[in-house]
Amino acid sequence: AHALREAFQTVLVITYREPPNPEYQEFQNRLLIRAREDFGVELAPSLMNLIAGCFYDGILLYAQVLNETIQEGGTREDGLRIVEKMQGRRYHGVTGLVVMDKNNDRETDFVLWAMGDLDSGDFQPAAHYSGAEKQIWWTGRPIPWVKGAPPLDNPPCAFDLDDPSCDKTPLSTLAIGALGTGITFIMFGVSNFLIFRKLMLEKELASMLWRIRWEELQFGNSD
Repeated sequence: AHALREAFQTVLVITYREPPNPEYQEFQNRLLIRAREDFGVELAPSLMNLIAGCFYDGILLYAQVLNETIQEGGTREDGLRIVEKMQGRRYHGVTGLVVMDKNNDRETDFVLWAMGDLDSGDFQPAAHYSGAEKQIWWTGRPIPWVKGAPPLDNPPCAFDLDDPSCDKTPLSTLAIGALGTGITFIMFGVSNFLIFRKLMLEKELASMLWRIRWEELQFGNSD
């Protein structure tokens, strides 16, 4: 277990950020109650409930834009008009502030998780990202890098092996001997296969010498 924790020491996990607003907590509680009473399913509070909250906010956005379109003289069949009115919209839903970009994609909030306790292996938030504000907030909890600092984007001699400064360790004598022996066995096997194939072909041709072609037959008179 200790070796496994050391292996995951510098693993970073990115997940959706659970909304901290009270509206979402109330929505989640009602969702759990409806799932138990209406469908007999016991759900636990998790990030999966956030998907239901986002779907709920999407329905609210569509209803709001549809009402505006109808009030302006449009109809529910004006799909292009409805989509255009959704672009760049900002409103507050059960999941907090909802911001739509020019492609009608929601700006999403994320959480960066890092191992906070090496003894227990528990992951804790290290940073929060706000898609609406395009900002990152660090929690102040240090990330347990193995060498005390994050790795380089381009470590030396990791991707560019043609760099002359890289230490190119030559093959050992044992490795060279094993490679030479392997090549010798391969060549010996190929040679034997070709010789065997030639002998079988000659044998097959020799077995066909007794055959007579149709034009070589001469038919005489029965008398």
